[in-house]
Amino acid sequence: MTSTFEIPRLSRRCFGVFCAGFAVSACMGGPEGPAIYANLSQAGTALNAGEAASLINAYRQTEGLAPVRVNNTLMTAATTESRAIAAKAGAAGRVAPIPGLKDRLAALGYNAVSVEQNVSAGYFTMAEAFSGWRQSDSHRDTLLAPAASDMGIAALRVPNAKYKVYWTLIMAAPTGAA
Repeated sequence: MTSTFEIPRLSRRCFGVFCAGFAVSACMGGPEGPAIYANLSQAGTALNAGEAASLINAYRQTEGLAPVRVNNTLMTAATTESRAIAAKAGAAGRVAPIPGLKDRLAALGYNAVSVEQNVSAGYFTMAEAFSGWRQSDSHRDTLLAPAASDMGIAALRVPNAKYKVYWTLIMAAPTGAA
């Protein structure tokens, strides 16, 4: 005697939802968890700019602000800024923005009407950096820059440096942006 088992329709839907949820969670960082918790001080890990933008945009939305989009030119600029800041910090460990960012962006072809920047060091995950930025008035102002339409972000791993990970967030709007 052959017996067949048919999955009821409701169970198929539930299974489909489960599979879809599993696939989404896998894209968000694998078994370790969401990408915002990836330890960027470890070799082989990288910042997920899309996840960072999602986190920042969710925060901006709670404050009634428009979302920003990841911009490749600003991503390049953020990486360059993180390298320069890490080099400038040196043994003293002083982390500070380098004046003239708007001009450096123009040299890359991004003419900004508005530019805000966060620099920091020592946060190992995007979640830590974001939490620290929200708790600092000046950093929070950058996250919530009302004119910003674009963003670039970098977390540079410098294993032998004092802080190990150097962060730059650039929030900007190009000239002519509505």
